[in-house]
Amino acid sequence: MNRSCRFSTLFLLTCAIVSGQASASTFDVAVVKEHSAHGDGSSESFLPSGQIALTNRSLGTLIREAWKVNEKDFDGPSWLESTYYDVIAKGPALKPADESRQMLRALLIERFSIKYHFDDAAITSLNLEVGKRGAKLETSKVDVHGDCVASARGQLRRRTCKGLTMEDLAHLLTVVGAQGSWVVVDNTHISGRFDFSIEWGHLSAPQDIDDGGNDVLQQMVRPLGLVLKKGPTQHRSRLIIETVSRAIHSDER
Repeated sequence: MNRSCRFSTLFLLTCAIVSGQASASTFDVAVVKEHSAHGDGSSESFLPSGQIALTNRSLGTLIREAWKVNEKDFDGPSWLESTYYDVIAKGPALKPADESRQMLRALLIERFSIKYHFDDAAITSLNLEVGKRGAKLETSKVDVHGDCVASARGQLRRRTCKGLTMEDLAHLLTVVGAQGSWVVVDNTHISGRFDFSIEWGHLSAPQDIDDGGNDVLQQMVRPLGLVLKKGPTQHRSRLIIETVSRAIHSDER
């Protein structure tokens, strides 16, 4: 059975299965089941031990997490957002987050018989750069991929993050802040992992971001000693789900 997808350099998306051959490691043990109590809260964790636990997540959310795309870059059947599942899986320890996502991707393809492709669209890019006075970043004690905790107060939203790279921050600004209107590209040339928080209120498409100074996006990164500058128009991939099965294939390892 041949399955293929087009490669997107923007999000470093790789095919989970090409011409019937797995392109990433697979989980040693994996259980996927429909969530029975929809009133429960949802949760997710990618642990250094190699275990992932995703609870009460819609299949659409699971797919977007596995392919690392946001809602504006995703199209599939409407029922993907109203059917909820639990995924508990164990794989090799200390796998990078991107490789864990590839393993999750392969698992979802296997259990839900997913077929997909990517469509390209032009989009404004924003370069994340170091400000004139230098970056103000706290080095993290976490030496593996970290995570962010979401909170809100009125119209003000906040993400408190630990163990993230500048590439992770750029992706966070794209997914959390962009609403599909732009993509943020890391151009800081800073390596390592850091702990930080970002806050924002209402977000709209950026206007004259190089000159505005008070743009909401600039306010998000200014406390970190970083700035955003408009870059060239880029081509962004949109994940299109062609077919997906409601029934879970029960090949549990």
